Formats: sequence, C-alpha cells, structure tokens
Amino acid sequence: IFDLLKKILDKLSLKKLGIEERRISLYVYNQLKEKLNLEFVPVDKYITFLRMSKDDEEIRRIREAVVLAENAFKQTIEILKSGMTEKEVAAYLEYRMKVLGAESPAFETIVASGWRSALPHGKASDKKIEKNEPIVFDFGAKLNGYSSDITRMVCIGEPDDDFKEIYSIVFEAQNKSLEKARAGITGKDLDSVARDFISSKGYGHMFGHGLGHGLGIEVHEEPRISPRNEEKLPENSVITIEPGIYLENRFGVRIEEDVVLKKDGREILTSLPREIIVV
Repeated sequence: IFDLLKKILDKLSLKKLGIEERRISLYVYNQLKEKLNLEFVPVDKYITFLRMSKDDEEIRRIREAVVLAENAFKQTIEILKSGMTEKEVAAYLEYRMKVLGAESPAFETIVASGWRSALPHGKASDKKIEKNEPIVFDFGAKLNGYSSDITRMVCIGEPDDDFKEIYSIVFEAQNKSLEKARAGITGKDLDSVARDFISSKGYGHMFGHGLGHGLGIEVHEEPRISPRNEEKLPENSVITIEPGIYLENRFGVRIEEDVVLKKDGREILTSLPREIIVV
C-alpha cells in the first residue's frame, strides 16, 4: 500500500503531505518517511475544526442512529425484570441494535443498577438488578459511520422519594441547559447553566464531568461542553447534554440528549421520554 501511495503522490507532484499526528502509528509514520520524499505537516486541528459542524447528510445519519438505538432500548425494557444481571441486559440491548441494522454499539453499553448507578462510567457487571432500584442505561448505536449517545434512568417498580428528588434536580438542570443551547454560546457558559443550578441545590461537588461533548463519526469528539472550553460552539454541531448527580454508594442520576445547535436555538434528536421510566 505504501508503494501504491508513492506512485499516486508522485503523479500529483506534491511537496507536502498533511497527517493527523494523534491518529497515525509510529510504524506507519516511519514507513511514510522512508517511502516518500515529502514534508509532513500536522493537520489535526484543521480536521477537528471541520468535523465540528455537520452537514445535512451527517445530521441525517446521526438522527437515524438515534432512532435505531431508541428502538433497541424500547425492545430491551420490554423484557427487563428483576433478577437479570446488568451484563445480560446490556448484551440484549446490543443484540437488538445489531438486529435492527447497527454496525455495532457506538461504545460499550452501560447498564448500572442500584449503588453502581453512582459510577458515572460503570460498565455492566454480574450484579443482579433488584426491584425498586434505579438503573442507568447509557447506550448508542453506530450506523452508516455515525454514532448516537443516549442516557435514561429506569426502575423496575416505584423508585423511592430520595431518588425522585435528585432526579428532579437533574431534570431541571437539563431543561435549563436545553433552553440555553444554541450556536455561539461557549462550551463553558453552557456547562455553567447546569452546573450552577446543581450547585445551588447543594450537589455541585457530585457533578464531576462536563455537561456534554461533540457527537459524530466518534462518540466523543469536539466541541466539549465543559468548564475548560471557552470557545464558541459552532452552528450545526451535534452535542450531548448530560448533567448528572452521583451519590457514592447510594445511586446516581444522568439524563442525556443528542442535540443539533442552530443560530436561534437547538433541535433535539432524541425522543424517548425524559421522565423516570418505570417498568
């Protein structure tokens, strides 16, 4: 393949070749240096900038990946019952995604119940799901090269009042963020909408991650919606909005939407009920 690349580039009489330094292996880089008499120029930042704003076709693909993942989730909660392990449920959800046409899950599906729901990125385990305890479902599908990323809270039976109280805070924090989401706001300012509200309720120290991230070819890409991003969010970027509160050794709450940013607001791609899903 390197010899073929050399033939093509020789015909083009190029003197420079752009490479993504963060993605290329040392082996490939050394092979390129050996085979090609060219100057290599890092282009990571330009590729990242271009990928932040999606065209209509990209948004269509992400929307389809959202619909597929949501349908797989609906089919999964139909068979959900106490006594199943988190791994069983996660495997079934990923199976339904593939049956519906997904290339793969967009990432390793999170199903975390009870005290494990307080682990923001807790992988599915052998723990059995018990009645009346909260379950975090964080899942997404890869379809036609693009990803979705959704989080919902489920309970087999009625959750307790403490959980409902924390859920209402996260729900309102997300509402406020969705109302403010638009192209042109900085990642830091949008993050602060949810963070300031959660902090005003006394749980700021229990919201330990950014409000969201870009979504597209990869499930985590630019732009970041976090206190560290002071850049304006570009028009037609697709982002997640996912505030959370995590009470160690008790339970956690996170709700996540996929959103397209427009000049005058946002389009929410996710359509599952945002309230606690009781089965």
